Amino acid sequence: MRHQHFWICRHGETTHNVEGRIQGVLDSGLTERGRLQARLLGEYFRALRDNDGANLVASPLHRTKSTARIVGSIAGLIPCYHDALKELGRGILEGKLKGQLSAEDRKHNDNFKADPWTYRVPGGETFTELRARVNGFLAELETAAVDCHVIITHGFVVRMIVAQLIGDDVSGFRAPHDTVHYVQQCAGGVTYRPVLVTS
Repeated sequence: MRHQHFWICRHGETTHNVEGRIQGVLDSGLTERGRLQARLLGEYFRALRDNDGANLVASPLHRTKSTARIVGSIAGLIPCYHDALKELGRGILEGKLKGQLSAEDRKHNDNFKADPWTYRVPGGETFTELRARVNGFLAELETAAVDCHVIITHGFVVRMIVAQLIGDDVSGFRAPHDTVHYVQQCAGGVTYRPVLVTS
């Protein structure tokens, strides 16, 4: 196994997060708190010696690009973007308030929560499809020129990446905006450590 370091984190808080809207691949801007969270991430990565020459890669959606630009400007890293890191598509539920779903939408949302691996909300994705694109992305990193990867993405994708790297169940943890998930892979095994990044 190649010796690699991964720091996986979620974008800063957005207006849709505050409003309780289902985002999926829709976008909304970062809040002031979200911009602060991005600045704190940037300071965290700037302080890490291990990130010298690190690869900063993010989802191309606006909220992750905004976060990555702030992080990169502070940490001295140049972001690049990868479609495989886009959030899980939520189909017809995107843009809707979680607390005001119609009966039909609630049925779709409940079915997805009960079986996210195979149930597809109309127009959305399953966990099985998300896992396939995450694994494709991780396979590309196996041949990258660097061994340190800072990844800025979305809640479902953070969980899936960490689960695939450490061999755990994706439902075993959450992905708050203020946490960096650090994973080290080497011949001796895998190390996982969540790090809370606050002011």
